[in-house]
Amino acid sequence: MFIRFFKLSYFVQFAALVLLVAVLWIDVIVDPSTIVVSGSCDSFFGLTGFLQNYPVIVLVVSILLLLFQAILLNQILENQRLMERNQLLTAAVYILIVSSSPVIFNPLSWLFVNLILIMLLNITLNIYGKKEPYREVFDATFLIGIISLIYLPAIIFVLFLWACLVLYQIFTWREWLISIIGLTVPYLFAGSYFYLTGLLETEFNLLLSFFTHLQMPVFTQSYYLYFVWGFLAMLLIISLGQFSKGLSENTIPIRKKFRAVLIFFIISLGSAMLAGKLLMSHLVITAIPASVFIAFYLSKTKKHFAPEIIILLLFITILLGKYFNLG
Repeated sequence: MFIRFFKLSYFVQFAALVLLVAVLWIDVIVDPSTIVVSGSCDSFFGLTGFLQNYPVIVLVVSILLLLFQAILLNQILENQRLMERNQLLTAAVYILIVSSSPVIFNPLSWLFVNLILIMLLNITLNIYGKKEPYREVFDATFLIGIISLIYLPAIIFVLFLWACLVLYQIFTWREWLISIIGLTVPYLFAGSYFYLTGLLETEFNLLLSFFTHLQMPVFTQSYYLYFVWGFLAMLLIISLGQFSKGLSENTIPIRKKFRAVLIFFIISLGSAMLAGKLLMSHLVITAIPASVFIAFYLSKTKKHFAPEIIILLLFITILLGKYFNLG
């Protein structure tokens, strides 16, 4: 039912996306005070204190941000011809994965991180086939620089861009030099801001301490996460199997773009080694490529019974988690 319904793209399906978010976020909708605005990636240059006092605003903005990026990711895949047109499977799967994560209690900054990463993925996919993609390379690394100022481990995504340049067989020195310039520009702006506000030395020491005091990833033990991520892992493994078979059936540009998404997935998993105690929230980044793989599988498979059962069990588990949170 889930698969057949979101294989369509009409007003009813868009309205269902809103309803899906409302159901999956029911606990924080009922009690917005449970939303947290804290942590190293939530400063927003001094906005943390303001946001803590207005959890309803944080909730509304977060829901709108989630819906926007889900639809944006769905549209990007259609534009890149990685998914069939006129369906909302990717958006629905993305919402389901993100809403199953602990990030829902600290949503704003992490959703902002994912939004920039979705934009980065789109720009990188658009590089393919262009002879002189100077602007795209600069824009991509500029976004990486911005996102790393919000959440420093995301700086590793510069490896994603470089790997894609190799994948696209772009070896001229200009693109590689531009990638370094684009990455440093946000730091020059941020450094100027911190210098004018007298915070340059403090922020530099914080940046330096991140690399000198790396922490091992901390996995929070939770039966809820074991079940939820167990179901997601089952669905993802099945999807990757279908995805690997589908690669050989597409044209060369489509195959290379799918491989770029696979690189994105590998980098997002690899960057988890830098997440430390933020590991549980960090893994929401993998929702972007995971949604692509799962939606691709669901759109291609003719045997809906097994994936529908897994999705149903996942949905029930999430709702039970919400019920106990409300209790």
